[in-house]
Amino acid sequence: MRGRISMPSLLNLSRCLVVSDRLAGVECGRPCYSRDEDIDIDLPLEIDDEYWSPPGDHGHSILVGQPADQPSIITAFNVYAKLSQIYHWVMRTLYAVNRAVRPMMRHAQQDGAVLAQITQALDDWKASMPRHRASVLFCLS
Repeated sequence: MRGRISMPSLLNLSRCLVVSDRLAGVECGRPCYSRDEDIDIDLPLEIDDEYWSPPGDHGHSILVGQPADQPSIITAFNVYAKLSQIYHWVMRTLYAVNRAVRPMMRHAQQDGAVLAQITQALDDWKASMPRHRASVLFCLS
């Protein structure tokens, strides 16, 4: 069956496109095409490919399990995807193209409250960072 793409591959591609869209929007100062309301795919399981068994007769892979002492490579993507959600939130609130019709806030007085919520979201994101990565990423802070 040439040209057929598996569903997990399509989901991974979709996740990568959403994260790339958000990064491009932040870097270019333009709105993102994808919105959180339109996305209903979960983040990938934090299990590397070598810890899945090859597909059997039934056509499905079986989860063997990620060793506790071996961090998954997928964890980095998931952490970055969660940060991209915060990027998206900032772009839709504080840096909205048309501030008069911002979906999440209506008045300039609410900027301080939204900024506090974003700061809290960043603090929560930093606190959720895996131990093996947090020391590397935040050694300068």
